[in-house]
Amino acid sequence: MSFLKEKDFEDVKDESMNIEFLWPVFLHTECKEDAEPGVKGKEIKKLYEPLEEYPALFLKLARIGENYDDINLITVKEWVQKYGVLGKGNNHPIFEEDSYNLIEGRVSNFQPLSDFRRRVYFAHKILTLYEAVINHDEEFLQNNIKIKEYPNKPGSYYYDVMGENLNGRFVEKYIPGVPTQLDKFVQLDQLQIEKFALGYVFMKTTGELQKYGTIPNCPVINSDDRSERGYSITPTWSFPNLWTGMAMTFYWLLVDVNNKVRCKGCGNLFTRKKHSKALYCPDCRKDKEPRKNDYYYRKKKMIKLAKDGYSLEEIKRKLPRARKSTIESTIEDVENGEI
Repeated sequence: MSFLKEKDFEDVKDESMNIEFLWPVFLHTECKEDAEPGVKGKEIKKLYEPLEEYPALFLKLARIGENYDDINLITVKEWVQKYGVLGKGNNHPIFEEDSYNLIEGRVSNFQPLSDFRRRVYFAHKILTLYEAVINHDEEFLQNNIKIKEYPNKPGSYYYDVMGENLNGRFVEKYIPGVPTQLDKFVQLDQLQIEKFALGYVFMKTTGELQKYGTIPNCPVINSDDRSERGYSITPTWSFPNLWTGMAMTFYWLLVDVNNKVRCKGCGNLFTRKKHSKALYCPDCRKDKEPRKNDYYYRKKKMIKLAKDGYSLEEIKRKLPRARKSTIESTIEDVENGEI
């Protein structure tokens, strides 16, 4: 299995977009169970550029969901003290010279636990589905995307996506290429269920951006002799809160604005030049025998050795480039009958 890493979020930003986005970390942030008006006007510890300094914030938040039941106020405080509140729809970062004073009056320094848990659940859900698609994990997708019959409407069916109900008309509008006339039970094949999952992830991600009104603003107007009107307009993008900025980085990863592909050797994403058909990243291409560095080849051989009863040390000797933690988890999965 190949899972997204923080490195995968580097250089995903659409370079054609002019982005100015600052976000505050307050000296003191209120963290309580339920949503209530935040205390405004508190002193700011720092203003920073989240998309530049921490491009993988979405991934960090989603990984917290792996221990969802353990999320508590301590978890929230650790987050906001380092990255700031996730923010609400009426927060507006400011970029004038007097940013500190202006932003204090507009951004609440309150982070309710309920809102934090909701965002973590959302991020973990769509990230998990996306990773299942890129790994072609049909078993996971079949177990988490099901077609069920309405209890009070015999003969009528709906999609159940990890507990969320979607009717056929909704699916037809947003996710093309899958059955929508659910007047009978149907079984999605692997291609259909992967299309469904990817369409769902895209729909939910763009939905979050639209919900909070992520649009270009603050245009930069420059003289341009090539234009009939004599000037050009370059929109400057910002985000109403930290959450939408994080969601945008995941959106860029989804749509692959910079032609990033997964290396056949190490499994990491790398930017492939236009018209290039390279299968290996620059680091792996330095290897004279890239097949020996092939991540998927090593993984397949590792599973076979584990099934044949080889110990961790024996597998490590045969596959010196493999990580010890990967070998341990593979042996454990084999012993538990999961692979």
